[in-house]
Amino acid sequence: MRKLDVELLTKKVDEHISSDIANAFVGGVTVIVNQDGKRVLKRTYEDEVFKNINDDTLYRLASMTKPIIAVAIMILRDRGLLSVEDNISKYLPAFAEMNIGKLDENDQPVFVSKAEKQIRIRDLLTHSSGLGSELVGMKAWDRRPESCKDLLEKSVDYYAETYLGFEPATKQMYSPAMAFDVLGRIVEIVSGKSLEDFLQKEIFIPLGMTHTTFNPTEEQWGKFVPMHNNHDGKQSFDPMEKGFVFEGVPHTCYCGAGGLASTSEDYSKFAEMLLGGKGILCDETIREMSSPQLSDIMKGEMVWGFGMRVIVQDVYKDLPVGSFGWGGAYGTHFWVDPENKITAIYMKNTRYNGEISSRTLRVFERDVTTSLIGE
Repeated sequence: MRKLDVELLTKKVDEHISSDIANAFVGGVTVIVNQDGKRVLKRTYEDEVFKNINDDTLYRLASMTKPIIAVAIMILRDRGLLSVEDNISKYLPAFAEMNIGKLDENDQPVFVSKAEKQIRIRDLLTHSSGLGSELVGMKAWDRRPESCKDLLEKSVDYYAETYLGFEPATKQMYSPAMAFDVLGRIVEIVSGKSLEDFLQKEIFIPLGMTHTTFNPTEEQWGKFVPMHNNHDGKQSFDPMEKGFVFEGVPHTCYCGAGGLASTSEDYSKFAEMLLGGKGILCDETIREMSSPQLSDIMKGEMVWGFGMRVIVQDVYKDLPVGSFGWGGAYGTHFWVDPENKITAIYMKNTRYNGEISSRTLRVFERDVTTSLIGE
């Protein structure tokens, strides 16, 4: 394990995020870095527009919900209640026979062929199912009828009627919403509990994640960090409609792909669990989740584990090989570096440059990694 030079880390992070604030690239930001179970850095950055961020401030996690759903699946797997090799039709029979489609020259979904393989839980966890992927999957998401949006069960029923983008287990392409919504629904079916209740009982309450929820209270709705944007180089608010944690999905639909709200401290506890288990998962299961699962069909510097990307080549210079984690469309981001026993959290909510490859997030990764000293 290489140790962090905390003074150097603090200097780098202060300089870069303060510059981002000054240039309206970000609004309010909280960062947390832990090493070997100890807090080494916690900083909050805000300007006169984004004020009063504290430990109760809620962030929309968006796709940083997905690793939590993956953990829920593995809890059930470790109890012998399901297998990642199970066809999802075992729990959701409507998915037994799926069709592959594409968009025609008029941008309309059309049939290509029947899928030869069934979708497995494994395929959903690794974005290799074809569900909600490719342009045909994006079109299906955009065309969701209003009648299916308010409840997870109804949303998943609709997904079973859509075309796959490709034959399951033959290709990888990110499924922004549908795959992990289906996983969330499987958690409900297998556990006999709502997804919210299962996560509270099995993950959030044991870890002390007291602010994390799909379903904010009236008080919590007033604690969300403002949604940032950059208009003509200036900070601006870009509010989201009340009642929506994730764009276009009412909070009553427990969206496994992106519907959770959380705080920086709560998510830091979750990341620390992925480093050490803390009674939620055994070390062997964490190693499985954080190991590349698609090496045969996915090449490059990162490969999907279960619900998280895994850095597999040192050509990705901002994090050490073996680091794993994920982020969200509104700018939330985390990773775990097992070799150096580091967990790091970067929390913002923005409509400007929020994706996981954004410069601000890559700079934070680099700041942490280049602050490691020793061999």
